[in-house]
Amino acid sequence: MCRLGAVLASAGCPAIASESAERPAGFGASRERARAVRFPAGKGGAGMPFRFRMQKVLDYRAQLEEEARVRLADAERRLRESRERLEAVLGELACAEEKSRAGLLQSGERWLHGQYLRGLRSDAAQAELQCRMLEQLAEEARSLLAARAMERKLLEKLKERQKTQYLRAERLQEQHFNDEISTLRYKASAF
Repeated sequence: MCRLGAVLASAGCPAIASESAERPAGFGASRERARAVRFPAGKGGAGMPFRFRMQKVLDYRAQLEEEARVRLADAERRLRESRERLEAVLGELACAEEKSRAGLLQSGERWLHGQYLRGLRSDAAQAELQCRMLEQLAEEARSLLAARAMERKLLEKLKERQKTQYLRAERLQEQHFNDEISTLRYKASAF
């Protein structure tokens, strides 16, 4: 039994399948050869799943995006810690200034307390500078993450577009095959 006869038999048309098996070898063979040439085994066609050719690039872009996300989280954590340090130093500086304004210090203590205040102001200035630098690093990490996400999304859109085209071609091919089967059924019932 030829391939068409097997398809027809599996479709529930044993009478047509037996008729197609009795046909001469040349009948319909050119269609089978044309189909084999258009869709050679293993090269796509009916039954083959969609395969995105740039999947490795998409995976790499997703990996880069994840690394950028981790870098941003680290930068934001460091910035948060730096702000907490700055707030602690500013709080300590406010307490020390309040103590010096109260006037409860003796002359020797005033000099030491003045040095302590100078050191706290210097620490506060350094902490502010570090906060500004870490804010800039966090902003750079945020923009890098946005760029990486955009690159990945572009490839995902391409993948979806190609998958849609592939599925459309599969449907058209299946429709053509079904039309061919129904034409053969109609011709077979006409005999």
